[in-house]
Amino acid sequence: MRALEQYPDVALVLLDLMMPTLSGLDVLGRMRADERWKALPCVILTAAGQDQRYDAAMALGVSDYVTKPFSPRQLYARVVELTGAGSVPS
Repeated sequence: MRALEQYPDVALVLLDLMMPTLSGLDVLGRMRADERWKALPCVILTAAGQDQRYDAAMALGVSDYVTKPFSPRQLYARVVELTGAGSVPS
């Protein structure tokens, strides 16, 4: 959360579910509870494809949920779509 306060011009957040201090769901919940970041696009990247975590992420308002392994090109295309920045190379 400090990173968002330090860099207020962040256009998108990538989170993993399995992080050392807070889980990605914890961070997402805190983001969505704060008006400053409520609408900030957020993508969860994870090896955990469990339905329960997917459902929790969707309930918290995640923008996308991508399971590993994933295509870097598809992830890039999704980031472009969510942020409106750049274009997807052919």
